[in-house]
Amino acid sequence: MRYPLIASMLASVFLAHFAAAQTSNGALQQPAEDAPSGVEIPAAGLIAREITLRQIGFASGIEFQRLAGEAELFFPAISVMPWKSAVLTLDLTHEATVQSDRYLQVSFDGRIVKSFALDQQGGRLSVEIPVPRDAVSGGFLRVGLVYSGAVAERTCVDQRLSGDYVSISAGSGLTLGLDPAELNTPEVAAGYLPGRVNVALPAGALTPVATAAAIRAAALFGGETGMVQFSNTDIAGNADIADGRILIEPSEFGIASQMSAAASEAGVQMRISGTDPQQGLYQLKSKWASLADTETVLTQTVATAAPVGETISFRDLNANLAAQAVSGSSTFEFSFESANLPKAMTIDAVDVLVAAAPDPDGNGTTVTAFLNNTFIGSRPLDALEPVWINFAVPEGLIGRNNTMRILVQRQPRGGSCVYDIQGYPAQIFPESRFRLASVAAPVSDFFALRQAAQDGVSVVVSNDIAIPAGDVLGWVSGVAGTLIPDGANIYMVDSANALDGRFPFIVVSDTAPEGSDPTVRPENGAIEIADSTGVTLFKGEDLDRVGIVQIVKIGEQFGIWLKPGAGPSPKPTPENPLVLDRGDLALLDADGVAISVSTSRADLIQIVYPDQTNIRQILEKYRPWFFGGLWIMATIILLGVFQRAYRARRKTGE
Repeated sequence: MRYPLIASMLASVFLAHFAAAQTSNGALQQPAEDAPSGVEIPAAGLIAREITLRQIGFASGIEFQRLAGEAELFFPAISVMPWKSAVLTLDLTHEATVQSDRYLQVSFDGRIVKSFALDQQGGRLSVEIPVPRDAVSGGFLRVGLVYSGAVAERTCVDQRLSGDYVSISAGSGLTLGLDPAELNTPEVAAGYLPGRVNVALPAGALTPVATAAAIRAAALFGGETGMVQFSNTDIAGNADIADGRILIEPSEFGIASQMSAAASEAGVQMRISGTDPQQGLYQLKSKWASLADTETVLTQTVATAAPVGETISFRDLNANLAAQAVSGSSTFEFSFESANLPKAMTIDAVDVLVAAAPDPDGNGTTVTAFLNNTFIGSRPLDALEPVWINFAVPEGLIGRNNTMRILVQRQPRGGSCVYDIQGYPAQIFPESRFRLASVAAPVSDFFALRQAAQDGVSVVVSNDIAIPAGDVLGWVSGVAGTLIPDGANIYMVDSANALDGRFPFIVVSDTAPEGSDPTVRPENGAIEIADSTGVTLFKGEDLDRVGIVQIVKIGEQFGIWLKPGAGPSPKPTPENPLVLDRGDLALLDADGVAISVSTSRADLIQIVYPDQTNIRQILEKYRPWFFGGLWIMATIILLGVFQRAYRARRKTGE
């Protein structure tokens, strides 16, 4: 279960440093002696952690404009006991084109802690605000940001033409100094693991249990963004892996998972042993994490029910829908994944329960809905009580990662240079819901496979792979991160022939699984991949170096066949993640996804086997001549028909 970003994403924590005195360029800073009670001055021996805006879902930061804007941020805080220092740092870039007074206000848990003016000349600004322990509530630090402005009395200007903006960088965030002695339970230690986690596996050949734990770790801790790396337990700690490390120690007998945690100035280290360590890994990322609050945690199994039904409410998707005061426009926005929807279901319509207070003149608001940046409808709202508004959703909008955005707008009062900035509240209620419909088509996109894998995934790692065993996880990690949902157990299977069809599968091998019919078949000889115009994209050694990911079907079950390449495995990053969304065929290289296409919906690429000749290849090669000949033949036949009709008509007339 994920924590919400602005209520939906659980982020890991990290540390950033900024200067501590006001500088000549206007940067604001807070002296250490002004730190609020409950937060100590940073000291040696602490573990440094940070939570950035990027890690809680704001990949591009936050931007305000037109002299108004609000945002609410949720930084995860599993426990405040380890806190010895805590500072919120905001890196701003701002500008204005007309003379105006502009301000940014910051609040913690609804209490205003700082308000400062923005210089008319614009520029860059760094603001540091110490955070007290009592600002944390419900496992989160709730930060409110309000941007506002007004022009001078002598100036008449439409705010829509003001040209102002405030941009808060994605690197801004919460800076923590943690006491290692307080990171003494798996729950707290896991909550303050760094963004990049090292998973240490037993030295030597990987057992099925260790492999399952490694793949589950990649799915849980961000394998698609490169946030998981693997090593052996016999590798000494270094700067890359000492900051946060999870040791996997499978055992042949005993309970499924036994967890403990230890921390020092060098970083956090967790140890998970047992017959099925993946159960402990999932517990730390699920709603059962709060039960891991003792020094040693024993767990037999962890499960979360997959979503079911014909509707799913915004509450079920952890949407943050706090009421907002709307003076001009406000946005209610939240994100969700395809795996949050029931299997074989898609969104057919949106029912929004909304209320908005009219202004004193009785003017209402307009509610506009966007799904994945696609306009799906707009309705006026004049009622004094909550009302349901319905929007139909066009087919094909849903993908792996989705964003629902509801824009509430009201017309500001104007005329004679008068502008009333009073805001009146609007609320989107959590009872709002998506109406679902069954998907009749088979699994033809990667995102649908992630949705179908909610109950579990069968994994086959074949012995025929040409690359070293230690490199296999490099290819599997990103694919597992993007295709396997958090709640899916990993079931290792000896071979593709042993798949029982209960779960979607991932087969890692150099040859196609028996019983499948993939689009690209390396066993058929040399392969050339060209675009729709015939320009060759990959062939020979270039093609051998890349990995090939395909959706295939064995029996009645769909799954993935992953053929690792001979070249470097993908090295995804948060800025360039390895995301398999639409399409059923993808080529992977060191930079991530080189090509991802749907072979069933469009002929965007051509697969050519130069060593073989078949009717399809002949038709592709001579397609212009073939269709030209058909056109000439059709023309001759048509002329012949017209000529015979003309002769028959002439004979009848005579």
